[in-house]
Order: sequence, then C-alpha cells, then structure tokens
Amino acid sequence: MNTSKINIILKPGSVKILTAYHLKMIALVTMIIDHIGIVFFPEILMLRIIGRTAFILYAFMIVEGFIHTSSFHKYIKRMMIFCFLSEIPFDLAIHGKLIYLGHQNIFFTLILGIIGLKLLSKNQSIFKRILISLSCMFIAYILKFDYSWYGILVIFIFYYFRTNTVNKYLLTSIAGLFASAEVFVLQFLSPIAFIPISMYNHQQGTKTGIIYYSFYALHLLMFWFIKTYRIIL
Repeated sequence: MNTSKINIILKPGSVKILTAYHLKMIALVTMIIDHIGIVFFPEILMLRIIGRTAFILYAFMIVEGFIHTSSFHKYIKRMMIFCFLSEIPFDLAIHGKLIYLGHQNIFFTLILGIIGLKLLSKNQSIFKRILISLSCMFIAYILKFDYSWYGILVIFIFYYFRTNTVNKYLLTSIAGLFASAEVFVLQFLSPIAFIPISMYNHQQGTKTGIIYYSFYALHLLMFWFIKTYRIIL
C-alpha cells in the first residue's frame, strides 16, 4: 500500500467526499434520532449521544448558508416562516403542551445567530464584535431558545474561525464542556460532528429545497401524534 493511500485511511479529513447535501442529511437523521430519544425513549442515552451531532452540523451549515446566500433578506424571511410553523409542533412533541413559553424551538436560535452574523460582518471593531456576541448569547439564554447561549456561541465560533480548523474545533469542544452543565449533560460529546465536517468538500450537491427545514415541524408533529394516540412504532 502506498503512502498516499495510508494517509487517506489515517486522515478522514483528507477525503473530501461530502457535499452540503450530505451534511444536511446527516444533520436531519441525527436530529430525528435525538428527538426519538427525547419523546419516546429518554432512558436510552445512546440515542441522545448520536443526536449530539445534529446541532453542530446545523450551526455549521447556517454559517455556510449566510456566507453564500445571494439574498440575506430572503434567507432570514424563509427561516422565520419555518420558525413560527414549528413552534406549536415543538411544544406539543417536546413538552406536551400547545403553547409553552419556557423553551423555544431551534429556529429561534438559528435566526438570532444569522442576525448576529450580519451584525458581525458589518462591524470590524473588536469591542463591538464582543458586545454583539455577548448580547446575542444573553438574549438566547433569557428567552429560553433551544441550546441557549451555547447554540449562539457555536455559530459565532464557526464564523470567526471558519478558516482556522484547529481553533474552530478546540473552542467548540470547550464550549461543549461548559454546555454539558446546562444544555445537556452529554453535550461534551458533540465534537463527533467534526468527522463529517472534516470531509466536507464545499460543494452544494443535491438541492434540498424546503424539505430540509420543513421536516423539522413535520416530524415533531408526527411524533406528538404517535405518542398521544399510543401508536406503536
């Protein structure tokens, strides 16, 4: 076996075979597995461990989407539509209530992150950037957005250090350790998402259209229906 083949085996990141479509599908599948654990089998931690991959991939793709979007206003408008369509299914499936103000769905976090990225891109001052970052994290924490301050921090880390792989992975891992005390006890395992990210080739691949984001509300609604009417999977 020659040296180049050995390097490919030892370094998965050297194999850039995953497109944005592949990362989105991995995020989607691991999110569904995570929610199966939350809604149906909270005692099976392996489902939640697998689910630690999902948000990291969503955060990564949000930054990619922000950088490459041709229209920020259309991008944020589309996200807001899915946000409000998802809130009731989220409350029903996760909390068993039609309206629950103590925990907001992930789209609130992603939208706040996108708005923060827009502000960061327009401000080069270190002081202003720190203020924007801390303000967005505080808002997410106070308003009980899913993944709280940690979710916003991860998005900003991926943006700040998008060309610095070592710092990006290191800081995200450290953030996961601190988040384990509040967001979820196993959040420190989230770096497993770096494996598919390291294999990303920066190509779009197959377009997902509205399926990627609309499936969030649809699968939560389905999970609520199955749990409420005791339909056995």
